[in-house]
Amino acid sequence: MSFLIRQCAPKDMKDLMRFVREIAGLYCVPVDTIRIKEEDLKEAGFGKHPRYECFVAEVPPEQKTKEGHTLIGYILSVYTYSIWRGKNLYIDNLYVMPEFRGYLSQWPSSRPWQQMKPVQKALCNAPINTQIPSISWKLDEKFLPLASAGSAAN
Repeated sequence: MSFLIRQCAPKDMKDLMRFVREIAGLYCVPVDTIRIKEEDLKEAGFGKHPRYECFVAEVPPEQKTKEGHTLIGYILSVYTYSIWRGKNLYIDNLYVMPEFRGYLSQWPSSRPWQQMKPVQKALCNAPINTQIPSISWKLDEKFLPLASAGSAAN
């Protein structure tokens, strides 16, 4: 299987909302309680003052999902600042569609995300601390296909 990790673009907002709905299903959250809209995501990520950074995983058209999707996952992060530690990278969401999970764990490197140029850019943007919150009762080894480069906040 081949895939590309690239920076999210405004054209990806429909798929990002699809992922948000899929994640809501994982946590048994009714979809009608999701307050964010596609336009909100677009403005927050690509407006005058972007509030988040996002990368998407994309497969070639010949490997698309049964529903015809080529975007299969995303990672959304924000930078925060700690008076004690300095710049922090906070990874808010990391999601991969169930049928594509586990692929990164098959890579020869124990830290495959370091080989992906967009992710290298994010990690090398001088964060002192990286936080990846998790809800342990929802995770298995394929849900979160990487180990934290910094600290994991529970």
